[in-house]
Amino acid sequence: MNQRERKVVFKVLGRDIALRVQHDHESVMHEIIGMVNDRLAQVRANLPTETDLTTMTLTCIALAEELYHAQLSLNRVDLQPHALPAPEPIVPTPVNTVKTPSVRRSKRRTEE
Repeated sequence: MNQRERKVVFKVLGRDIALRVQHDHESVMHEIIGMVNDRLAQVRANLPTETDLTTMTLTCIALAEELYHAQLSLNRVDLQPHALPAPEPIVPTPVNTVKTPSVRRSKRRTEE
């Protein structure tokens, strides 16, 4: 760890996660961790019986999908001078309530 870095402990899904963060990026990391925790809470609210691993995995996929759409929008804006509308946030929901394709958990435990 260099002099510009310090160890900072963040709470993610109720667990302490220690990260090395550059001093001038610490406030940004707090904001990012807050966004991650907000999304984890949304997934947990929609799928309260799932394990922490499943919740984290679905949240990771949802955030990656959001990043993908943001990058597509940025690429389109680079090609076109007008702005595009922001995509709706993606929140995984139980399979039986989903009307449009998105990130969700499949029913795989039914044949045991």
